[in-house]
This record gives sequence, structure tokens and C-alpha cells, in this order.
Amino acid sequence: MKTLTPFGVSDYLPETAKKYDQCRKTISTCFKSFGFDYIRTPTLEYIDSLKPGLGPHLEASAIKFFDSTNQLLCLRPDHTTPIARIVSSQMKSAKLPLKLFYQGPIFRRSSSAQKDMEIFQSGLEIIGEDSAKHDADVIDVCIKTLQALGYKDIGIDVGHADTLANSSSEDKDSLLNKDYVAYGRIPKRGNSDLFKNTERIQSLDKELDSLNIKNMVTYNAGLVRDLSYYTGLVFECYVEGFSEPVASGGRYDTLLKNFGVDAPAVGFAINVSLLMDCPSFLEKLNV
Repeated sequence: MKTLTPFGVSDYLPETAKKYDQCRKTISTCFKSFGFDYIRTPTLEYIDSLKPGLGPHLEASAIKFFDSTNQLLCLRPDHTTPIARIVSSQMKSAKLPLKLFYQGPIFRRSSSAQKDMEIFQSGLEIIGEDSAKHDADVIDVCIKTLQALGYKDIGIDVGHADTLANSSSEDKDSLLNKDYVAYGRIPKRGNSDLFKNTERIQSLDKELDSLNIKNMVTYNAGLVRDLSYYTGLVFECYVEGFSEPVASGGRYDTLLKNFGVDAPAVGFAINVSLLMDCPSFLEKLNV
């Protein structure tokens, strides 16, 4: 039976749309309170304009088509890469660090019938600072934002990209898919001693302690993300009632260099679509 909308996208009737808007406003208020400024990127992009930062996974999952002049376009597959394009081309003289946030959908092709093609994200970037303090600040904002949305049982898994730098692509895929049978073992999780030889993680642990959120963090030696631009810290955020991360992020210190500006950066994104699919979350948003 043919449906009225393409696979992977959804209609939102007025009641749900109002709650969606309230959720976005709560997130926006929280981000602004931490000094972040709103930035918006186009839904449509030239694929060649983003290619320097996409990496193989994002480029493969991007939804591409030709326009009337035979230029290859894509629907925005993530927010961080277009923001890197903008900062590198239109904000070169801006004072660093830049603290930017975004809200809007991304579009990714998926082979899974359970995955949405359109995913609404709210996230932020700190561009131009490379320190454990800013890594901790980003995790703190993520936690505070989810708390503002009414969540209490929040846990953060933290890893480091260097830990698996020499792992095979098969092992990384197994970890990404949580297929520990194929990986051959369950990765260790615990305190910062798992990364006792990683100075940056040790510094991060101290910063998290100073923010009184260390007790919410678990270090994960097998944490891997599916975006190739991560270079250091990676993290995922879990809340009670969800079987997958509601937010994720990390450090990507070489991404902007691919666009011509050498500036470190760190950020995260909240999967708002995932939150909105939860009936108990919708009940909390009284409109």
C-alpha cells in the first residue's frame, strides 16, 4: 500500500507540533543561558561544498539528487559539517572561541526500516578552544539541558578516539553496532583508570569533578562513534526509558582545517526526534 508521505518522515498534528515547539524553546533557552548564539544552515547543500568534512559514512548516507542545472545537491546530513563550512568561509575574522547552537532536521539514508530518514537535532559547538575544561563544559551543558526537559536519571559514557585508532574497521563496526559477539569481548567500563595513560581524560575527570557531575560519568574503553571527524573525546548520553543514546558528541579538532581554517572544536547534538517519540516525554510537556 502506498503511503502519503515518503518513508522515514512524519506528520505532526497540532497537539504534537505544539509540544515539539515547546521542547525546542526549552533547549534554546538553556543554550542561550550558557552564552551560545543561534546559527542556521541551509537544508540543501552542494555535496562538493561539504565533501571535505563528511567522511565516508556521512557521504554514503546523504540523500543526493541533481538540480535543474545538473549540480549534485544533498539534504543536510548533519549540522557540524555545514557550520564548519560557514565558519571557515564567512566567519574567519570572528573572535574565538565561537559558541554556536543550531536546531533543525538532518536527513540520512538508512537501510534499517526502524530508522527515521528525517531527524530533528538540537546541538552546539565551541570552536577555537582546545582544553579539557571546554570538553567538560559541553558535557555539563548537555546534562543541564536534559534536566531542563525534565529528565533526572542521566548517564554519560565517555571514551577517546585514540583508544581504537589502530583497531580494524571490522572491530569498529562491531563496537558501533554493539555486536560484542563479533568483537570477541565486552569492552571495559569504569572510572578514569581505564584511561590512565591518556592525559586528556585524566584532566577531563578533574574538570567533571569540579562541576559536580563526575558521578554521572562512566568511562568506556569501547566507545566508538560513526562520524569520522572525531579526534579525541567522544561521549554518549543515556536517560532512563530509552534503549539508545538521546545525545552524543565529542571533539573534532581537524574538521575545520579541511575547510581551510585550523581551529579546534567540540560539540554535541540532542536527538529531539527520539525524545518526541516517547509518550512519557510528551506527557511532561503540558501545552
